[in-house]
Formats: sequence, structure tokens, C-alpha cells
Amino acid sequence: MTLSADNLRITLMSDTCEPWAGIKEHLPGRYVRDSICNACYSLMASRPLVEYMDRLARDGEFQKKVAYARVYYLHETEMARRLGLGQAATSVPAT
Repeated sequence: MTLSADNLRITLMSDTCEPWAGIKEHLPGRYVRDSICNACYSLMASRPLVEYMDRLARDGEFQKKVAYARVYYLHETEMARRLGLGQAATSVPAT
């Protein structure tokens, strides 16, 4: 079985980390075009955003969603293997 958007049936966030749980006001209003350093600094300079991303990183359901997305979109299976998501989760979809 290969992964597809239909058989993933996942939502953006899990129940433990509500989507945009009050952090929208902390997101930068503008970014410097083609500057990943500016975008990263803008996000990491905000304590509420860092705390939110830390909660996401520790959330098991969110980790699974990221692992599935890495397989599906990036054809990268290592995270799914490390999380023990099984053969179906680590099969790179045909392009």
C-alpha cells in the first residue's frame, strides 16, 4: 500500500495542540523575500511561538503526521521508520 492524501486522513494539528491556539498575533506580519534566515529568526525570536513549536515537536500525533508528510511529499522514510509506523507508512508513493 502506498500513501495518498485519501488514505492519510489527517488534520493539521492534534487535539493536544489546537490549531493556531492564540499564536496568530505572534506571527510576523512581514518576511524578507528569499531570506530563510529572516523567516527563521522572526519565528524563533517570539517566545510564544517557540513554546508552541516545542509542544508540537513533543506531540506524538503531530510527529506521525510530519513523518507521513515527509514520506508522501519528500519521499523520505527515515522518520516514519524511527517512529515504527510500519511498511505501509514507509512505502514511498509512486510519482
